Amino acid sequence: MEEENSTEFLQRFRRDRRILLNFVLSGSLIKKVVIPPGAVSLDDVDLDQVSLDFFLNCARKGDLLELSEAIRDYHDNTLFPHMIACPYFHITNFANTLNVRIN
Repeated sequence: MEEENSTEFLQRFRRDRRILLNFVLSGSLIKKVVIPPGAVSLDDVDLDQVSLDFFLNCARKGDLLELSEAIRDYHDNTLFPHMIACPYFHITNFANTLNVRIN
């Protein structure tokens, strides 16, 4: 039962993610999309491997979107721990938890 819920949740997440990407691409938020080598059109790109953070930052800034960079950013984020863009980070040492500010 729990496995069915997680599968359904993952499918809904992927569907909503694709809808968001297609919506932003259909508008005028991104001026130009650079397709990675080997892809003929946007349909040849696996949008599940595009970093949504990278994508939305390009849309927010009005920059051109290099899909090869967005895919690389997605894979880098899956290999390394996710960190927020903030001068604070969270440290745990099993005994207590500290919030530390980086100078």
